[in-house]
Amino acid sequence: MDVSEDYSVARFKSDAEVAMKDIISRGKVPILVGGTGLYLESFIYDLSLGGKEIENPTFRQEMTELGDREGNHAVYAKLQALDPKAAEAIHPNNLRRVIRALEVGTFSDRLFSDQAETHEDHVSPYNLLMIALDTDRQILYDRINHRVDAMVKEGLLEETQWLLSQNLDPNQQSMKAIGYKELFPYFRKEASLETSLEELKKNSRHYAKRQLTWIRNRLDGVHWFNLVEYPERLDTVLTLVNDFLTD
Repeated sequence: MDVSEDYSVARFKSDAEVAMKDIISRGKVPILVGGTGLYLESFIYDLSLGGKEIENPTFRQEMTELGDREGNHAVYAKLQALDPKAAEAIHPNNLRRVIRALEVGTFSDRLFSDQAETHEDHVSPYNLLMIALDTDRQILYDRINHRVDAMVKEGLLEETQWLLSQNLDPNQQSMKAIGYKELFPYFRKEASLETSLEELKKNSRHYAKRQLTWIRNRLDGVHWFNLVEYPERLDTVLTLVNDFLTD
């Protein structure tokens, strides 16, 4: 992918299905590792996501230009008129999401809010073993902080500076990604590096918390392990996996 491309849940689901079929065709077992809760849920429970065919680049461009000219609230007002329920659930400044909701409501036979499926309506078509990892919250947060420091040493600043040099639209998906957006103020001389890195660490911690909450509340039959504090439990994990594969 190019940094100028957006990547949707529907596209991930389609790509994951192709990869899974290829892996199975070679006699291997697919392993899905991650990640963003909605992406996992969409694949595991085969959610339709309102139809991946509903895409209109021209409409998206028109709405983006409207936002540039008149502000995000001008686009948001259109969503409020078309799909008030979706508008309640989406922040006005999340322009990409607002436009997507408008796109679905305009070019499909259902509103975006009508297509907000959860797995409660579905049974997974796959034979799954789901394993989730967690640890003490302070330990987790310390590890996230150290990971950010390691990313900086491995070239995160240079990577962010390169992304800025591409002169992309600020609403581009890559420009809003955690890890980049927090550092833009530093390169624009609007904040110190220390302040920007603290913001990145904070947002990364919040993201991890959302991941854990999503998995606990939205996925069924998950086996939880704390291998950071109890590494000896790895034997239990391996036994669980072996039993699953030989069953």
